[in-house]
Parts: sequence; structure tokens; C-alpha cells
Amino acid sequence: MLRKETQTVMGHTLSSPRITKAGFRMMLLYAVLPMMAVLGALDGVLYLFFRYALGSCYGVWCFF
Repeated sequence: MLRKETQTVMGHTLSSPRITKAGFRMMLLYAVLPMMAVLGALDGVLYLFFRYALGSCYGVWCFF
């Protein structure tokens, strides 16, 4: 990916930066989970609107 080369600082070799387990968990918790919750709620609202207000089918399953 976008890895930088190893660096030597004051005689110590530093590895390149990387995503840790805690960083990955924080990305899921603070970015992915709220986005999925908002999109799920929006899908539920649209389903109820199309189902009861317009009386039509909503989604891919209408084609089957």
C-alpha cells in the first residue's frame, strides 16, 4: 500500500506506520457503525413511506 521506508533516528530503526487493532476498532466504532445506522434508518423510513403512503413496492424484491 502506501508504506514509507524504514527510518533511522538516533541509531534506532523505526518501522513504517501501520493500522493497529485499536485503530481499526475505532474506525469501525466511530465511522462505519454510525453510517450503517443512519443508512438503515433511512432505508426503514423509505420502506414505510413507499409501503403505506404510496402503496407501491420498494426495493429489488419487486422484480421477482
